[in-house]
Amino acid sequence: MVLSYKNSGLSVIRIVRYFYYFGGGCSNHVKELSEKINPYLKDQIIITSDIDDIDKEFDRECPVPVIRIKSPDIKKRFGIPVTPLNNLLFMINVYRTLEKMERPDIIHAHGICPVAFGSIIGRILNIPVVGMLHGSSEAYSPISGLFESTLAVLFKPDHALILDDGSPAPQKFLKLWGDRVSIVYHGIDTEYYSINSQFNMVRERLGFRASDFLILSTSSLITVKRPDLAIEAFVKFLEIKAIDERRAYLIFAGDGKLKESLMDLVKNNSIMESVKFAGKLKPDEIKDYLSIADAVVGTSVYSNMNRSIQEAMSSGAAVVAFNSGRLDRLIEDGSSGLLVKPGDTSEFADKLYMLYENPELKETLGKNARNTILSERSWDLRIKQELEVYKLLMTELNESGRN
Repeated sequence: MVLSYKNSGLSVIRIVRYFYYFGGGCSNHVKELSEKINPYLKDQIIITSDIDDIDKEFDRECPVPVIRIKSPDIKKRFGIPVTPLNNLLFMINVYRTLEKMERPDIIHAHGICPVAFGSIIGRILNIPVVGMLHGSSEAYSPISGLFESTLAVLFKPDHALILDDGSPAPQKFLKLWGDRVSIVYHGIDTEYYSINSQFNMVRERLGFRASDFLILSTSSLITVKRPDLAIEAFVKFLEIKAIDERRAYLIFAGDGKLKESLMDLVKNNSIMESVKFAGKLKPDEIKDYLSIADAVVGTSVYSNMNRSIQEAMSSGAAVVAFNSGRLDRLIEDGSSGLLVKPGDTSEFADKLYMLYENPELKETLGKNARNTILSERSWDLRIKQELEVYKLLMTELNESGRN
C-alpha cells in the first residue's frame, strides 16, 4: 500500500447502481478499491440497489458498510426504454438516504447515471462529487453511447476518474470535461490473484486430468466480448491438433445472454464433449480455474484491456488475446502473452497450438505477465491518484468558502 500516505480524515460515500457477486468488472473494482483505500479514510459507505435474492454473503465480505435501498424497477413495455427512469428513481432514493445521514466530505459515484444525478445531489447538499467511469457505454450500443454523452454534457462532476480500459472513454471524457478528468488504470489485487502451486489438486477436484490442455475464457457471454470467436478459434485449433490423444477443453467461466446461442454453435460444430459452460462463478471459483488454465483467452475485437485479462496475468496465466484496445501497451507479444490480429481466428488457433506444443512457453509467459502486473497495475498508484483528487477538491471547497 501507499505507506507514505497518512489517514486523510475524510469520509466518503460511494454510489453504485448495481453491486453484487455477478455485477461484472465494476462491482469487483469497487469492492477492491474500497478495501485498498479504506485505511486512508475516516470512514466509507457504499450505497447501492437492494436487488431481489442478493447473496447477503457478498455484503458481509465487503470491507466497508453497504446500505441497500429499495427502488422501483419498472419493466420495459411497448419498446419504451425505462432504464433512465429507473436510474432517476434510484438516485431520488439515494438523495433521501443522504439527507438522513451525517454529511460526507466526498460523494464518489460510479457509472454515468450515478455520476450525472449524483452531481445534482452534490450541488444541493454542497458536497464535492467525484465521478468514476469504467469505460464507455458505447461498447454496448450507439444509443447507450449517445445517452452517456448527453448526460455528460448536461451534468458534470467536480472531478472525474476515467478508467483506461482500451475504449475511447479517456479521449471522449477529456473532450467533454477537460481538466476535470484524471485517467487511471485498473488496480489488480496481486495477493489475491497469485500463482497457485496446487493446481494439479484443483484440476482433479474440478474433474480434469493433469495432462488435459485447458483453454479458459472468464469474460461474460455478451456480444462485446465475442465468445463466438473463442469457439471458432477452438474448432480450428482442434483441426490442427488432429488425432493427438491428449484431451483439450474450452471452458467458459462466465454467463450471459449469448449462452444458448453459443451452446447451439458448439452443437453445430459437434464439439459438445470438449466445451464446458461453468456458469456464474464467484471470485474464489474463478481463481481456481485461472490456476489450472494452460491458456486464458481474450476474444473481444473492441477491447481486451479489461480486468479479466489482467487478473489472469496476475495469476501467472498464459494469455492469448486479440490485440484490441491497444492491449500491446500492456502485453509484449511473445514475452508476457501472445497477441493476435483482431478477428483472425486462424492465427488465434496457431497461437493456442504454440502453447499446446510447448508447456515451457506457458511458464515463461505467465511469469512475465505477473511481473508486468506487479510493476504496472499496483493498487498503490491508484490509491495515490484518488487521494490526491479528494485532497484537491477539499482544498477548492475550503478556498471557495462553500463549506
